[in-house]
Amino acid sequence: MSLRRFRRHAPPCLDAAIHSIFDTLTGRPALRGAFTRLLVISRARSELLRDLPPPLRGHYPQLAALRNLAGYHRRFTGDPLTWPGAPGGHPLAIIDSLARHVLGRYPTPRFLASVWFGGGDDDAAATERRSWYIDHARGRRFRDLRLPIAMTRGIEHAFLHSPDHLAVDRALRRAEVLGLGGSPELADAVAATQLGVQFDRPALWRDVIAWLVRCGDEVDLAWLPRTLEAISTAAEPPELADRSFETVRRELDRPPAPRPVPSNGVKVWPAAARQGAAFFAGNARWQLCELTDSAQLVFEGRMLHHCVATYVRRCLGGWSQIWSLRRWSGHDLATPVLTIEVHPRTQTIVQIRGHHNQRASGLALALVRQWAERERLHWLPGLAEDPPPPVGQA
Repeated sequence: MSLRRFRRHAPPCLDAAIHSIFDTLTGRPALRGAFTRLLVISRARSELLRDLPPPLRGHYPQLAALRNLAGYHRRFTGDPLTWPGAPGGHPLAIIDSLARHVLGRYPTPRFLASVWFGGGDDDAAATERRSWYIDHARGRRFRDLRLPIAMTRGIEHAFLHSPDHLAVDRALRRAEVLGLGGSPELADAVAATQLGVQFDRPALWRDVIAWLVRCGDEVDLAWLPRTLEAISTAAEPPELADRSFETVRRELDRPPAPRPVPSNGVKVWPAAARQGAAFFAGNARWQLCELTDSAQLVFEGRMLHHCVATYVRRCLGGWSQIWSLRRWSGHDLATPVLTIEVHPRTQTIVQIRGHHNQRASGLALALVRQWAERERLHWLPGLAEDPPPPVGQA
C-alpha cells in the first residue's frame, strides 16, 4: 500500500471503528463518557492512535484497551484528563501508564497491562485478571490474590520480573517453573505449551513441574510439549518419583495395548480420551462419534465407499483414531457423511473423507472444525476447502 493511499484509507477505518464502539454504548451514558475522555486524552497526549494501519477485521487492539479501561470507570482513582501523557513508546507502555494513572496508586510491572487488551466485559477470565491488576496497583501483594496456582515468595518475585512480551497467564506458568528452581530455558519451554494457558489440576502440574526441575538437563525440550500433552490425556498420571525424563517419555509414547479379541471375531481397541459431539444445524441432527471396533470400520467403509476398513491394524496399534460425522435422517437412522482420521501422538487430524474419498466442504466441514477446535486438535494443511462461518453446537 502506498503512503498516499495509507493516509487516505487509515483514518476513515479508525473513525468507523470508534463509531462502532460508540454504537455499542448507546444507553450507557456513564460508560460512553468515560470512553470519550480516555479517547480524547490518549489522542492528545500520546501516539496510541496515531498512524495506525487498517485493521484486519475492523478491530483495533488499542481501541479495545481504552474501551476495557472505560468499563472500570466507577473504580477510577484518578481523572483521565490529568494524565500527563506518554509522548512515545509501545502501545503496551502507553496503556500501562494510563491504567496506572486512573486505577492505581503504585507502580506495576509493564507486562501486566496486557490484561486490558483483548476480551470484553463478558470474558470471565479477562475480568478476573483485570481485578488482579487493580488490586496489585493499589498495594496488595500478588501472592495474596486469588490465583489459579499457589504462589510462593520466589514465584511472585519471578512473576513480577516477567518480560514485557508475555501475556499474564504464560508469565504465571513461567514464574512457577522459575520459582521452583527451574532454568529460564525450561520455564520458557513450559510456558510456550498448552500448560501456559491451562490451570486445571494445579496439584498435578505442580508435581510435574517439580519433577521436570529435578530432571534438570535430562529434559529434552523438543519432546516436552508431547510429553505434557500425554500426561494431560492419560487416564491415570504416570509415576514420576525417582524416574528420569527419558523413562517417563518412552512409557507415555508407547502405543496402548489392544483389547482382547472377542469370540465373535470383531477386533476392539481402546477409545480415545477425548469426547465426541452432538450438533443441531441445517435443520438436522448431527453426531460425531469414534469408531472403536472392526465392524464399525467395515460399516463406515461400505456406506461411504472408501477403504477405512483396512485401518484395523493401525487402530489396534494405537497409530490412528477413526471418527465418523453422521447425520440423522427422519427415520431415526444416523448416516455417515465424513470419516476423520486423527493421529493420536501428534493430536493432528490427518485425513477427512466423504463419499468415494471426496474432500470435505460446507456445513459438515464446519462442524468438524468446531469439534477440532474444542478438542484442541491440530489441523494438517490442505485437508479440505475453507469452511463457512461456524455453526451452533447443541
